[in-house]
Amino acid sequence: VHAEEVTSGRLQGENERLQREWLEAKAATSREEERSAKAAAEASRKLAAAAEEREVVEGQLSAARDEAAALRTQVETLHTLHEAQKLQLSEAGAGGDAPGGASAAGGVGSPP
Repeated sequence: VHAEEVTSGRLQGENERLQREWLEAKAATSREEERSAKAAAEASRKLAAAAEEREVVEGQLSAARDEAAALRTQVETLHTLHEAQKLQLSEAGAGGDAPGGASAAGGVGSPP
């Protein structure tokens, strides 16, 4: 009877120890799951913020490209106007200062 009581006592103690370990493991698992859920939520929040920032930057990039294209068009237009003015000035210089292509100092169409 004494051996049975000792064995029963040991089994009871082992059972209580295993129950404590199980409860500790369950609590640790719950804490890890909670930590994991918080980390996932934080990662999701950061991902959403990064996606929003990317959209803003892409919008700024698109606007900058549009502005650069407009400036290139302006430069091309100004270059064309400049070339046209240079051509007009060279034609005016080659033909003289007076109307009709004659110079005031004498030339074609001026009185003798």
